[in-house]
Amino acid sequence: MRATLVRTEGPGREAILKIDGLEYRVRDGFSWAAAHAPSIGAEFDVELSAELDDSWSREKIFSANPDRRIGLESLGGLAYLALGRILSIDPVRVDCGILVEERAIHTRDLKVIGDFVGFRIETLDADG
Repeated sequence: MRATLVRTEGPGREAILKIDGLEYRVRDGFSWAAAHAPSIGAEFDVELSAELDDSWSREKIFSANPDRRIGLESLGGLAYLALGRILSIDPVRVDCGILVEERAIHTRDLKVIGDFVGFRIETLDADG
């Protein structure tokens, strides 16, 4: 996906990206090589991934999105509440808008396809 670099504190540290008109705080994994690092205001291709809070129970995940929303809500810093819809199982793929996560839930139950869920992202990472 395309993102615009708003600011960065350097490789491995906090950066702010604008994606689809919204700003996201991420861990900078895209500016390790100075020759290929985007400049402030530049648009570039980025891939997002997440470090998940694995302490959430299945019940909490399945009850965390009663309004059936899709997206990421900031919890401060690099943490987010991911809200999404289950697209498939084996692996379970959850569409959270700018991120499709495959590690938040583990099940083989076909009945969950289409269910809305929520889970906590500890750190949102961005790689170029």
